[in-house]
Amino acid sequence: MKLIQKELKTERLTLSRPYMTDVEDFYAALSDGEIFRYNAWNKHDNALETLAFLNNLMIRWDNGTTEWTVRKNDGDKAIGIVCVRYYPKEEDAAEIGFWLSAAEHKKGYGRESVEAAVKYIFENCGVKKMVAFCHPKNIASLKILEKCGFSVEGEIKNDFSGE
Repeated sequence: MKLIQKELKTERLTLSRPYMTDVEDFYAALSDGEIFRYNAWNKHDNALETLAFLNNLMIRWDNGTTEWTVRKNDGDKAIGIVCVRYYPKEEDAAEIGFWLSAAEHKKGYGRESVEAAVKYIFENCGVKKMVAFCHPKNIASLKILEKCGFSVEGEIKNDFSGE
């Protein structure tokens, strides 16, 4: 199994590599506490935090990690991230994660971006199983995952902290 990076296009979105020019869009999203209600990491208090976050995304992309920036096709605005990583607990498995700017919630962008990533990974990367994790009270993310073919298998304690 090899995760392969490629720009993906949907009807309304493009999933592409992150760019330093995304910092303003990302800061607007990441400084809003709304998207962190169910997340283990904290909102960004200044643009330097977002710059460091974006720099890490770019480095990981350059090192082969599939972490797409979700962009609206009508203007190229960065509105979130979909990332796919190897899932080390199972052979030929990957883990998907995502977040979208709160201003873009309830517009179908979450489903559209996750669906595109899942389809691409299964068709092109030798992945046989994909897993996702979200807070059990995060009903919106659960619905997105279910619409994309995921089902709840159980709950585990989150021991993750940090970015």
